[in-house]
Amino acid sequence: MKPATSAIQRSTGKSGEWVARWLPWGLFVALLAWGWRTTDLFHTVPAYGDALEGLWAISWYDDALRLGQNPWVFPLAFHPQGWSVITYAWGPANFALLLPLGWLGGPAFAYNVATLITYVIAFAGTLQLARDFVSRLAATVVALLFTFWGLRWYNNIGQLNVALASALLPWMLWSLERGFASPRRAAGWFVLAGVLWAVSINSTLYFVWLGGIALLVWIVGRLGFKRANWRTLWSRVVLVPVVAGVLSLPLLIAFQQITASAGTHPFTFFDVNVLGASLNSFAIPSLVHPWLGGLARLLYHGSPDSENNLTNLGLLAVVMALVGIWSGRRSQRWRPVLIMACVGFILALGLTLKWNDVPVKISLFRPLNELIWQIGYRVNPEFYFVEPPVPSGFADVVPLPTLILATLVPFFAQARVLARYALLFGLAMFLLTGFGLDQVKRQWIRLVLAVLLVVGLVPPPTQSYAFPPPSHPAYEWLSQQSIGANGIVEFTTNPEQRLELSLGGPAIWATKYHRQATVGGASSIIPGQVAYLMRWLAEHPRPFKDPDFVPLLRYYRVKYLLVTMSGGGQEQNLADAKLNQELRFVQCFQPTSQAALYDNPICVLEVLPAPTPSFNLLVREGWSGPEEWGRWIDGTEAKASWIATDKAPHYLHVQAFPYCVSGQQQHLSIDVKGTPVAEHQWTDCEPWSARIPIPAGLVEIGSNDLAIRTGYAVRPIDSSGAETGDPRNLSVGFTELRVAED
Repeated sequence: MKPATSAIQRSTGKSGEWVARWLPWGLFVALLAWGWRTTDLFHTVPAYGDALEGLWAISWYDDALRLGQNPWVFPLAFHPQGWSVITYAWGPANFALLLPLGWLGGPAFAYNVATLITYVIAFAGTLQLARDFVSRLAATVVALLFTFWGLRWYNNIGQLNVALASALLPWMLWSLERGFASPRRAAGWFVLAGVLWAVSINSTLYFVWLGGIALLVWIVGRLGFKRANWRTLWSRVVLVPVVAGVLSLPLLIAFQQITASAGTHPFTFFDVNVLGASLNSFAIPSLVHPWLGGLARLLYHGSPDSENNLTNLGLLAVVMALVGIWSGRRSQRWRPVLIMACVGFILALGLTLKWNDVPVKISLFRPLNELIWQIGYRVNPEFYFVEPPVPSGFADVVPLPTLILATLVPFFAQARVLARYALLFGLAMFLLTGFGLDQVKRQWIRLVLAVLLVVGLVPPPTQSYAFPPPSHPAYEWLSQQSIGANGIVEFTTNPEQRLELSLGGPAIWATKYHRQATVGGASSIIPGQVAYLMRWLAEHPRPFKDPDFVPLLRYYRVKYLLVTMSGGGQEQNLADAKLNQELRFVQCFQPTSQAALYDNPICVLEVLPAPTPSFNLLVREGWSGPEEWGRWIDGTEAKASWIATDKAPHYLHVQAFPYCVSGQQQHLSIDVKGTPVAEHQWTDCEPWSARIPIPAGLVEIGSNDLAIRTGYAVRPIDSSGAETGDPRNLSVGFTELRVAED
């Protein structure tokens, strides 16, 4: 077999060698020029949404460093606690690249150029790795396929962290190859592999697992199971995890500490299961292919806008990879590639088998799923989020091996988008595609197949959006309001017409316009108090009609409430809000721009001061109605709750007096989460005042329950001792019952 590029070299000499060397890069530039349509690098970006999060982050780090502020805390997001930006998905490695570019040309320039650089890194690394396995023609095809694959092209929307880390993946494996091929210089190459892994981790924490598993299977595949080989592991290859661990440990420790203090909840079985790839999503053309996308959507019915559905390798690429698998099945040289393909495929499928993005259900698996759920709940109750029996939606699913890792391995399930393991599968499969291409003996057929393979994964052209995006009159109005330590909250409606919190790029970028602290923000790591509000909204379809809603917002110190009117259920929500006596309708602001962002009316309402600020608990059971002076306990036990936005010490401010009965002495006890925090015994009828500490150990972010128990309760009597006809049983009255952090 003689590669096509060899024929070019023989026929043209030095000029042929020059053409053969630079032809791959010419094809790369041509394909990138076809797909990248964001031509004004300074004033346009390929997307809003997630991209705005990154653009905001570039701007924020720049401003913070210039002004001497703490860049790790942004006070205007996730109000009232603020946002620890270390939890943002873009790690420090991204900003080491972005900030110098931002200083040169601004956030848009930095974002666009950094994104383009990741394509150069990915192509060069894959080309280098592939040249160790296949001919130059096949290596060029492999590099083009991996670089412009839909799962990577999707990163243009704002996932620069994944774009950079995945671009370094072939370089990591190439470094390992150099280490195994050059024993005298092995230590240096393995150190380089560790550095590259650390950079990937510091770009996105997903690569703690993605990079680690890739390196592990490659090492196992290359060393095999011979003792002599594993001596090399302990003497030299061990440098890879040691170097990566030392360089990544500061980020990992900071991330763990901050997520724990923010009260973030681990992802559950439900959260992780929905983001595995479907079995039938691999061997089809790209769902976003400019010409073959329609055919792909006939074969597969998952959403083209969802990352876990963009694992499409292309039918021809899979066929050629199968040829490569057959040819290399017994080859030690191809063993690490074959293992990585197998492991990446299994992991990318996620926890349960899916077809067309819908779990496959077979009743025969019900007993096994019941057993898995019973054992899993005992081992990892946060992941298996409800007690057995297994929830009905998961009773008949087909469990996959990755479920074992998610259950038993700490933090594995926090790599929520398991479909991203297709990056391992895809790189291995494309290498095998190149090997399969090399098995074709006729040169002209190889050339035709090479062209068809590349055409089969041509990316769709990017869009071009103005940067910075236009503001909105509602934000301009808010920027002129002085609300002190209070903040705002923005709402939209989801497809089910339920009110939901505005999160993501548009919400975080809007802070640059209105300059007010907002309950919303960005990041896939949601603080506990924000997650609680999101769950509360999901459980209350018409929140403005619920008497707890506005008091709940006061715990978040919300002054203004915004509702984006984008069609759907907003009109009903706005009508409910206008009828709520604890809100004041301000105005609906019309957009001044028809750009693809902030292009809908935004209605603003003011949260009015509490009618009884001395009584801020949410009453549950055992209370009489409110009176001008306060409330009575009706009976001998009353329950209430309050919302904590931080796991910190709180104080219960109490002013109470007993309903006096001659010859009896009233007493009360107060419990928080079943733990006594205060008791009082009256010897007379004088009011009792107290500031009762509630230690942080008794405080949960979100709802906290409180119970008050008294010694007796009686029906009211008049001065003559006769009953007044009041049906209540009164025990203790409260003129103040208020929880606060001070």
